[in-house]
Amino acid sequence: MDSTKQKSDATEWDLDLSEQAKGAEERELEGIRYVAQLDEQWLKKHNQRAKALEDKLTEDSPHAGASDRLLAKLIAHECALSETLCEAEVKLAQRILTMADNCKVALSLAKALRETTICRSSAQRRIQQLMETRVILRGQRRLAAVVPLRRVA
Repeated sequence: MDSTKQKSDATEWDLDLSEQAKGAEERELEGIRYVAQLDEQWLKKHNQRAKALEDKLTEDSPHAGASDRLLAKLIAHECALSETLCEAEVKLAQRILTMADNCKVALSLAKALRETTICRSSAQRRIQQLMETRVILRGQRRLAAVVPLRRVA
């Protein structure tokens, strides 16, 4: 009798563990789905903002060449990314102020803020470099259109 009771207790224990494992797997899948949904929303918002910026950059030259359009597209995406990072910096700074009492949380938020600031400044440097490249290419095209090329015999 005792052995059957021990077996039934062990079986119940195994069932409880398997149900807990299933619950953990479901929570993990739910978290993955949530992150994927957030990623999709962010990408949609980013692409809309980048398209608006690209349209603004190319409105002065609707018949621009492929390289100029590509540079405008790259600049627009970097600007949209920089704007998003700037918004994240503001939110992190606000959270640091509200979590001033909890030192560990405030420290981890401060580290995240520092990394976000580094990423934003890097994006801004890339924007500057791309804008300089765009201006140089436009200047070279204008010079090439005005100055005739010499023929070499």
